[in-house]
Amino acid sequence: MKRHLLVALIIVAVSLTLFGCSSSGSKLKVGETSSGDEDSKTPTQQDSEAEQSITDNEDQELLTSFSIKSVAQDTYNGIAIKTVLPEYPEEDYTISFVNKVGTNLLIGLRSRNVSKFSLITYNLKTASKKEIYKGTGSVGFHSGFKLLNDGKRLVLQISDRALFLYRDKLEVLNEVQLTEDIWSYDISYDGKKIAYSREGDLYVSDIDFSNPQLLVKGIKRTTNDEFYGTWLKRPAQPRWSHDGTKILYIIANYESSEGIEIVSIDGSSKQIIKSEMFGPNRAAWLFNDQKIFVEQVMGASKIYVLDLATSEFEYTKETSPEYSSPSPTEERFFYKAAGNMYDEPSQFYLADASEEYPITPMIKDIVRGAAWSPTGNEVIILTDQQIIILTVSNGLNSSREGQLQVQNGTFQEISARLKQKEDLRKADWSPDKSAVIFSLNNDPWEEMPIYLWKIGQQQPTRLDMKGPSAISWSPNSKYVWISLGTSMQGQGVVLKADTQKQVLSTTTVGNAVWSPDTEWLALGVLSDIRANAVVEPENTVDLGLFNPKDRKLHILAQGDSDYYYMPKKWEGNRLHSIKGYYSTQYQDGTQEEEVRTITENLYDIVPAVPKDEVFKEFDEGSQSIWLVGKGGVKNLVATFEHGLYQAPQISPDKSKISMIRVTESMGESASGFPVVYDIHTGQLKHIGSKVPMFIWTSAWADNSKTLLLDGERILDTENWETAELEYNGNNYNLGAKPSADGAKIAMFTCQGEGSPLKFLLFDGQGQKIKEIATKLYPKISDDGFGPLPVNFYWLSDNKRIVMECWRQQEYLSDIYLFDTDTEQAEKIIDSAHNPALFKDNKLAVLQIQSEPRSYYKTIQIYDLKGNLLSESDFNLGDVRIGEMEWGEKGKRLFINASFIVGNRVDRNGVIIWNIGEDTIEEIIYGPRGTNYFGLNEDEDSLFFMEYK
Repeated sequence: MKRHLLVALIIVAVSLTLFGCSSSGSKLKVGETSSGDEDSKTPTQQDSEAEQSITDNEDQELLTSFSIKSVAQDTYNGIAIKTVLPEYPEEDYTISFVNKVGTNLLIGLRSRNVSKFSLITYNLKTASKKEIYKGTGSVGFHSGFKLLNDGKRLVLQISDRALFLYRDKLEVLNEVQLTEDIWSYDISYDGKKIAYSREGDLYVSDIDFSNPQLLVKGIKRTTNDEFYGTWLKRPAQPRWSHDGTKILYIIANYESSEGIEIVSIDGSSKQIIKSEMFGPNRAAWLFNDQKIFVEQVMGASKIYVLDLATSEFEYTKETSPEYSSPSPTEERFFYKAAGNMYDEPSQFYLADASEEYPITPMIKDIVRGAAWSPTGNEVIILTDQQIIILTVSNGLNSSREGQLQVQNGTFQEISARLKQKEDLRKADWSPDKSAVIFSLNNDPWEEMPIYLWKIGQQQPTRLDMKGPSAISWSPNSKYVWISLGTSMQGQGVVLKADTQKQVLSTTTVGNAVWSPDTEWLALGVLSDIRANAVVEPENTVDLGLFNPKDRKLHILAQGDSDYYYMPKKWEGNRLHSIKGYYSTQYQDGTQEEEVRTITENLYDIVPAVPKDEVFKEFDEGSQSIWLVGKGGVKNLVATFEHGLYQAPQISPDKSKISMIRVTESMGESASGFPVVYDIHTGQLKHIGSKVPMFIWTSAWADNSKTLLLDGERILDTENWETAELEYNGNNYNLGAKPSADGAKIAMFTCQGEGSPLKFLLFDGQGQKIKEIATKLYPKISDDGFGPLPVNFYWLSDNKRIVMECWRQQEYLSDIYLFDTDTEQAEKIIDSAHNPALFKDNKLAVLQIQSEPRSYYKTIQIYDLKGNLLSESDFNLGDVRIGEMEWGEKGKRLFINASFIVGNRVDRNGVIIWNIGEDTIEEIIYGPRGTNYFGLNEDEDSLFFMEYK
């Protein structure tokens, strides 16, 4: 089955809602990050009561020595900017952090020479200042100011204490001291609870540490080596959800981290987000508790937004690992771009899952911190020279993208609004005027954003690509070609307009031209062969032909070191192309024009690959299908003299056999294109170029007319029309099947380890009806090939599904009854494999207890309520039991089996079990070198196919 691998998962690094400063004397703990990470603190003791005024001369000197030199106002990209220049003796004190409440700046000053700090307020309106707290100890980390749910109190979480403040008066109410064995903590949004990591374990208690509850226990290594006693897994950096019912934390290990876990306080639920490439540095809830914001510095530094309902990352950005943070009140966040080195200029962006834009010009100062105000209407940036206050209360609508909003989304409104944009760079309407692709001016070009605006939408959608150099709509307005980059060689993308899904992404050269019927896109494709040219591109160019329906790119003509090919134009189905010869000084030497007639069958128009050339590797010998009856009587069904055929499937009415004619083999797996053999007429049909090569599997619907290819494409075998099931191509497709009436198609997908199974429902034409995340989780195979597939059957009510789901941590599976209406899954059988459904009455399963799966020999029969009806042990020597199939009357079970001699399969066959009498009626052996693939309609003979 085709796998859609999820690449590169998640992450990134930085402070969450305020500015971390350098940790004086802090020690990095295992599994945590560098200076600025809350788990890397070294707490010290101090007085427990917050003082409201300064009494000694030294503290008076600190307050009086701090002042503001100037305050300037400006705008950038629609954002109001206030720049504050502070003045204080930096040789004695430094600003550790800063935030803003109303007209007051809250500034943390830290002594350079002694362990002392002060929290002062500065009123920007009255220029008055006041110290509201002083103390000794470390302020090397804090997670920022948090506005509590009552709207009246703020809490400032510092390394070794938490300060509660009145929001209006900005006076310290009370203080919570932390002991040295607490590595990280978080105060709940009602201010009544605290979650904390104490010596590797996660606890929840009342705010005064009474009534502690152990929530998660860390695990240490017990191996007898140099790693003995180090952390194998432990919870770090807990974060309360806004409703106080859940806590997320980083799963830290010896050297870094391996994922995120979310646990409910009452222990009723748990969600794990992890994968091989996942090493989060920090994570936080978005304001509605439906999504989380994740940062990672391990490998490529990134930030992510994870939708917990779908377990999908809806935003991914490679950026600086220093400063980013989600808004406390809206579904948006800021991040710092550029400035990877300490002294490089940097720029801040505001973003949500669909769009982003810069909110500052390039900042030449060294950035030391950035934070949201507690109410989320301002972003405050601290540099080594100034304090920058950005008013972003209007959200993304204050950006140039937001200024594009219209009322009804009509063609006239959108056109008029685009004409008003002075920074509009490119705008190309589809031929039917249903959508427009455009970009806004940006410097550099490679960062120029691209948008798609459809009729009926009030705002455009930002696409996940930048830097367009050419845009070309297909004649039917369903696809758009976008060339990215400024050089002759670039990235070419074909986008499906209705879903914004990429159906092609490849390295191209020059222009691309659509055929009038949209069946083909001709383009120049960069070759692997070096060109005899001294200018770009270094390699020569092939003439490519892309079909957006089957998503396959074919090479019509190959360039070599002396010449290249480029498409020129279409005239009907005649493609004009240029064959250009390289000179020693420039690319375009002598040119000549060639014309090709493009017919329906692709194989007729590929000179380098004649019609049967793709099968030449598999052309040796013949291949037969047999019907084998009782007593081993054989009847020949068909013999194929040429080609290699695999994955046979008998149609439910026993009239046709679907197979894969192999064009590519990879070990035991092979792919090709589907063919259908008509048993009655002896005709072998294939559909040529109407579906892509590299199909792995096919499955019949109950109507014996429709095939489901690779679980993602519907094929009508009568008129050879296809329809695609649209789903997230970054997810694994774990299986799809039509309902009994053919009106629905169910599909299960998964993003990867730690993500739940997702259920997708389509109508019979392939249009998606709904998509939900279930509460079931798949098993990830040990060989690295992703989750194990989901085996399931529709019941005749076309509503419920019987499904097999593997457990996450072990090779054991359970059987569930899943209701597609209520979206609820009920476990009905424990430790069972290979379910076979008989109508709506009963279910045959293999009972499983332990490894290896291939040696399970106990078959059980259950009703759909999970009641055991009968069972039998098949101790027939060295036999491996596979899939099972019911007889028409439900009295017999046909069991696919392999019989082993020594360490090899001697032959394959079928065990016929009479369930009522609990006897084996017969074992029918297939000819050696054949595999069983289905019952004949009389149930007295079985289909076997030779394999090569």
